[in-house]
Amino acid sequence: MYYQWIKEELILDCRIQPNANADYFAEIVGNRLKIRITAARRLPPELKLTNR
Repeated sequence: MYYQWIKEELILDCRIQPNANADYFAEIVGNRLKIRITAARRLPPELKLTNR
């Protein structure tokens, strides 16, 4: 099952596919919910956070 309730919290087991053409819930693959998102895989250097 790709989801479970623990008290009042919903826990989702997901497979995320970045760089898709659109943002949407795709399908259930095995025991995971596949989510496609248009987000970029890597941030440009000027936007990256550093450990301080």
